[in-house]
Amino acid sequence: SLIHCDERYVIIRVGTAAIVGLYLPCSGTNNRLVIIEDTLHDIEEYLRNSPFQAVIVGGDFNCDLSGNRQDTLKVTMQNFFDNLSLERADGLFNVRCPTYRHETLGHSSQIDYFFTSDSASMLEFETLSPDSNFSDHFPIMCVQYILKGLDSHDDSSYIKTIDVNST
Repeated sequence: SLIHCDERYVIIRVGTAAIVGLYLPCSGTNNRLVIIEDTLHDIEEYLRNSPFQAVIVGGDFNCDLSGNRQDTLKVTMQNFFDNLSLERADGLFNVRCPTYRHETLGHSSQIDYFFTSDSASMLEFETLSPDSNFSDHFPIMCVQYILKGLDSHDDSSYIKTIDVNST
């Protein structure tokens, strides 16, 4: 069920988990850092004291989070991940590859991610390479084990989430 919808993100509830889909502004956007700080702050406010057993965040972060270079943007994002105890899905499965490509410029980078607060229940992560892809992004997919309810008699289910970028 829908928890909250905003211009740059949506939060839904699936069983005992909150799933957040988000799109952050690309470099060159006016007031980019302020927009990102406000967006992440709003999401954190919704989730910080929530009753969810798991939080999954996925989408187009428009930022390469790999590497050692620390800038204000990466620090802001890392604080968000730390505050919600989120781990990168690609890191859990040691699968780091480009999710964005610009063929004309010969440029590629990893800017699309899934994060989870329950790494033990993340069953799979993959960057897909479909035969037909009209986007400059590769879709990413994760599979997470989620309890349907808090009652111990409730069945569990697997949730397969695919981030399909059409930008």
